[in-house]
Formats: sequence, structure tokens, C-alpha cells
Amino acid sequence: MTEKSLPVCFIGVDAGGTKTTVEAFTLDRQVITSIQLGVGSFANSLKEALHNIENGVRIVYSDVKNEYTVGYIVIGVSGLGAYSEVEKLHKEFEIQFNCPVEITSDTRVALYSITKGETSDGIIAVAGTGVAVFGQKGNQTQLIGGWGYLLHERGSAYAVVRNIILSAIKHYEKGQPLTELELALLKEMGVSRLVEVKPIFYQQNHKEKIAGYARFVKEMAHRGNLQAIEELKQAGRDLAEQVHDCQNLLQLEPGTLLGHRGGFFTDAEYIFQGFNEYLTAHGLHFKIVEPEANPIMGTFYLAWEGYKKELNKR
Repeated sequence: MTEKSLPVCFIGVDAGGTKTTVEAFTLDRQVITSIQLGVGSFANSLKEALHNIENGVRIVYSDVKNEYTVGYIVIGVSGLGAYSEVEKLHKEFEIQFNCPVEITSDTRVALYSITKGETSDGIIAVAGTGVAVFGQKGNQTQLIGGWGYLLHERGSAYAVVRNIILSAIKHYEKGQPLTELELALLKEMGVSRLVEVKPIFYQQNHKEKIAGYARFVKEMAHRGNLQAIEELKQAGRDLAEQVHDCQNLLQLEPGTLLGHRGGFFTDAEYIFQGFNEYLTAHGLHFKIVEPEANPIMGTFYLAWEGYKKELNKR
């Protein structure tokens, strides 16, 4: 008597700067089980991130292994480039879980949350604390941004706050009065003198805290502060320029899918105004699409693509 074969499922991981989400999916995209752990970004805390990712996959795998055959695992990681032994990790995971494993960037997962397996061509702009624009045309991929705040960052929540402080420094060093927005931001940050922002910017794990003040900049924009409005619109233009660069490098056709993700796009009227101004001024045409509500669904579409390729090899 032959054993009844188990249905196939996929496991997806969305490992970001603050949390690691691991889910198992049926082939019709239904979530079987889900778990959330701590930090997953290789750029934040490598040892902790590796532990959370492996532990999360192991827990979810154990939950489903008696009722499903895990056919494919996709692990999307923030800060992937900060780890030099990804291939070694990949092999260890395939041995441990006895199935094909793909370790990729969180930006690629985000892209697949908008293309949804219908095409491999598209661009995703991800803007939160940091920023990255990721594009794909066939098997060719391109990352714009993602350099981090120490090297080069435009169009993120962090960059908007940093730029206002830089403007305040310029005014201060030229003996000019600080603007209404600059003074209000200092007060919001809990300091009375400009020099007191230095410890805020140089303390450990400061990025998220500073980026959080972008919400205050949005509040000031809604109150009609022209500098706040312009800073947010400029962030939108900066993001659109990076999308433009990505399109040019990949030679993507007009009408390519374009989506956006990240907390900075929440309550983002002026950001989108600047973004659309740039696209119009440069005659750029995209098919704007809404991503899946749950970003981890990008791992499902990547897993489905990889699983079909594995089946074709047999």
C-alpha cells in the first residue's frame, strides 16, 4: 500500500530592520501558519538576524512538515550585501530543510509583490527609514540607492530630517536666523540649541529615531509650512529620479509596472506630488500598480517561479 502524497507548500521570510516574518503558504496563496521574530536585517545585527531567520524557518517548517511537503523556501533579507557568506548559508539551509532555498534581497521580494508573477519586468521604490529602488528586466536586475545614510541617500524619511538640520546648520554658520520649521523641528527633537542635535545623530541605532521625525515634517506641511512642503516634494522628485535612472540602465519600455512600498509613503500627498512632477517633466510613463497588502507575498511569487523551474528540471 503506497503512502498518500502530501500537498506542497512554500515558506517565505521577510527579514527587515525591526522584525522577521516567516509564513507558510498553500499553492493557492492561503497562509497556513505565521510567526514574527525580532530584527532580520544583516546590516543591523548579523548574529541576531541569522538566529531569528533560521529559528523562524525551523519553527514554521516543523509546524507544517507532517501535513505538507515544503517545496520551496524564499528568504528575503534587508542588508543582504552586508553578509559575505550567503552562498554557504544557502547550502546549509538546503541541507537542513531538504528542499530548494533562495536567499535574496528584500527589495526583490518587494518587486515581486507588485509583479505578482505575471511578468519579471518592473520597478519598485521602497522608502522608509532608508531608500532603495529595484528594477528587473528578464534576468537582469538593477539596484539604485541602498547605499545607506553614511554614503548616499535621497528620498527617505531619514534624508528629509537630515536635510532640514543641514539647512539649519547652514543658516547658523552664516549668521542667519533659523526658519520656523527648523526651530520647530529642534523643539520636537527635545533640544533648544542646534549644537545639541549632534548626540542624537551620533548615538547608536539613531537612524530610526531620526527618521521618525519625518512624521512631524508631514504635520508641518499639512499646516501649510512651505519649507516642509518643499522638502517632501523634493523627496518625491529624488525618488522619481532614482526610478528614472533604474529605467534607463535596464532600458525598460514605457508602460513598465511601477510600485511603491515603505512607511515613508504613508500620508504622502506632497511626496507623490513631487514624484509625479518629475515623471511628467521628463515624459516618463509607467503602469502604476498597488502592491500586495502583505509584503511577504512577494516571497510566494518568487517561490512559485522557482518551484516551476525545479519541476521542469525533473
